[in-house]
Amino acid sequence: MQLVLYITDDCSFCEQAMTLLGSIGQLSGSTLLTHDIAYDDQLFNQYGEKIPVLRIGNHELIWPFTSVEVVNLVQTVASRS
Repeated sequence: MQLVLYITDDCSFCEQAMTLLGSIGQLSGSTLLTHDIAYDDQLFNQYGEKIPVLRIGNHELIWPFTSVEVVNLVQTVASRS
């Protein structure tokens, strides 16, 4: 499963989100892609004040999110595939 984390440089919340995602064992086998919104005007306009944002399929979690919320979303998306 592919997870996308929208971030930007010098974002302490983004670093916390990446640490959290790295600590979730249930995500092994998933691919985590990061996108720095500073280099994409559309993403910056969409997520500028919301980052970090985790996108899985058509679903998003806006920070702060917990490991339980991430795992629940992964399971929900996986069950619909």
